[in-house]
Amino acid sequence: MNKKLDIILPLISAIIILSIGIIKKTAYITIIKELIIIIIIFYFIGNIFKGLINNIYSESDKNDHSQITAKADANLSLNDNISTNSESEGNIQEEAGTQ
Repeated sequence: MNKKLDIILPLISAIIILSIGIIKKTAYITIIKELIIIIIIFYFIGNIFKGLINNIYSESDKNDHSQITAKADANLSLNDNISTNSESEGNIQEEAGTQ
């Protein structure tokens, strides 16, 4: 949906303005001028909203990725500590056996 926001927003606004112009029985030249102006304005507004939404999603993806990376790093350090403790216990047992 957000990929087409810059197209959908002007389209909806143009349909609304066209309907209002026809109901009011405004001259078609005036309706066309209004439509062109409205489409251009809402196209830029749609692009701004699209950019904001994409920034929000990219920031949340970065936060999710950093949290996953932090958890993976914590798990790796925990595994390293466990293997280090196992090795040191093995060394202690070997030293005890040689004495």
